[in-house]
Amino acid sequence: MPLPPQSPGEERRATRRRLSTPGFRFSALDAGILAALVIASGLLYRLPSPLWWISALVGGHFFLFCNVFRLARVLELVWAFAFLAAVLLFAVSERLSLINVLAFQAPISVGVIVWEIKSPRYHGILAAWVSRDPPPSDGVIGAEAAEHTKETPPPGGNRGR
Repeated sequence: MPLPPQSPGEERRATRRRLSTPGFRFSALDAGILAALVIASGLLYRLPSPLWWISALVGGHFFLFCNVFRLARVLELVWAFAFLAAVLLFAVSERLSLINVLAFQAPISVGVIVWEIKSPRYHGILAAWVSRDPPPSDGVIGAEAAEHTKETPPPGGNRGR
C-alpha cells in the first residue's frame, strides 16, 4: 500500500532532516564570515569605538549557535531579543558596558544552549554522545541481545569495576 502524499512543509522538513548531519560544522563561508567579524571588531576597537565589543559578542554567539551547538531558530531569536533588550536597557541607564551586558547575557546563552542539548532534536557538537537513542545491538536481536551484551566485556576491558 503506497504511503499518503506529504504536504510541502512535511517534505521540506524530511529533506532538511536528511541533509542536516549532526555535529560541528565549518565551511569556507564560515571562515570568511569569522574573519570579517574579527576585522570589523578590530577596526572598531582602533577607531576607538566604545561599542567594538558588540560585533565580537554577536559574531561569536552566531558562530556558537549556528555551527557548534546548532540551536533551533526560536532559541536564537530568544537570545537576540534578550541581547537587544539588555543593550537598550543599559544604554538608557547610561551603564552600557561589555561587563554589564555579559553579566546579563551569559546565563541566557548557557540557558538556550542547555535547552537545545536537552531537546530530542539536538544535532550539534557531541550529538551522538548526548543522544537518547539506545545503542545498537550489533545485529543481535531479542533474548540473544541480552545474552550477547552480558558476555561481551566493555571497551577497554573490565578495569576492576
